[in-house]
Amino acid sequence: MRMLISLPDRRQGSGGSLAHADKQRHPISPIDLPATSRALHIAAVIPQQGAEQSRRIGNLRQSALHLLKLLRNANAHHRLELRAMDQASIVFPDDYLPQLTVSTPENWPEAPDLVLDFGGILNASAVADLRRRGAKVVNYSSGPDYLMAPETATTTDMLPAYHDIPYDEIWVTPQVARATYFLMHTIGQNHIKVAPFVWNPAHLPVESGFGHNAAEYEPHTHAPAVSIIPPAFDAARSCLFPLLIAENVQRRGRADLEQVLVRHGSIPLSQHETYATLIAKLDISQNGIVAFQGSDNNPGLIGGRSEIHLSYQSDFSFGDDILYLCWMGYPVVHNWDLASHLGYYYRGNDLSEGSKRLSTALERHSHDWVGYRTHQRKNIARFLPSSPELIDIYSRLIQDLLD
Repeated sequence: MRMLISLPDRRQGSGGSLAHADKQRHPISPIDLPATSRALHIAAVIPQQGAEQSRRIGNLRQSALHLLKLLRNANAHHRLELRAMDQASIVFPDDYLPQLTVSTPENWPEAPDLVLDFGGILNASAVADLRRRGAKVVNYSSGPDYLMAPETATTTDMLPAYHDIPYDEIWVTPQVARATYFLMHTIGQNHIKVAPFVWNPAHLPVESGFGHNAAEYEPHTHAPAVSIIPPAFDAARSCLFPLLIAENVQRRGRADLEQVLVRHGSIPLSQHETYATLIAKLDISQNGIVAFQGSDNNPGLIGGRSEIHLSYQSDFSFGDDILYLCWMGYPVVHNWDLASHLGYYYRGNDLSEGSKRLSTALERHSHDWVGYRTHQRKNIARFLPSSPELIDIYSRLIQDLLD
């Protein structure tokens, strides 16, 4: 039987609550070992982009490209591979990942030193075969899969079988660790480690919903429009709670909102009887301020449609939307713990604080919007593939795995 690793629990203060730190920290941290400089053959396996669960799959594909970029920065001599069933859909700038080999995961003439499986694409026999031939195989989880859709938890294609596949290790990003680490730790028989979240605005695939020509924020003279950032899942909370924040701001006369645009995934929240009844009681609904627009992606969020973005996603957010909007200089009112140093942050379920942060954004953001954008980009640097700290941590994770 494989041994479970329980890594140290670091807590802040006497209350024992998880720290809201500026840097990417979690009570479970990678083991501190010397970094490796040896050139390695590394392959990332990514899922095929399909109509279903496109945000989750898009996030996995994007995470793989960002991590490969980081590994290229770590060692220019690494031999990098990207393996996907739909090779034609893998599009990125020519200079983003030079000398990257793109192929399918069906045949492995040569076993890499390290295989990173994004989304549980490899079955148990494929993992066992690669390991038998000398490869180390890691499942890389950047989304809380076990919480994505509890109502479909009985379907086999919804829950990755971490506990049934003999990975050498499972790497989870901090937001996944916070949401599902102990669930995965308890039911599985794999070594689980926390790996830093990596993000890069230089490449955003089509499924992310953001185009490369998206406009940076500039102040407008008309009344502000607010968009609710589409949730990763749990559309009810992720859309209803931001509506309550906007409602509180409107009722207290803190601002006259022109429009609140709700973009909420493939199932329109306004068509759900229970939530439609609740929403109908809001002043912003009765005044015709709220508009609903269902979409799994985000095209149109940037570039004049909205000046302020509002989010309730907490631990369950993929975070890409928040990071990109902050990078572009937009005011983002959110409660994503991993980015508490960005935008207009409020904690957890404190919607009263969220209302205050939205009021602050409405009243003051245009006063120093250039300085805000500069500050956001400086703080986002810790997530970039060029971050020396991230490069060092991933090098240590790999060294630990290979030793």
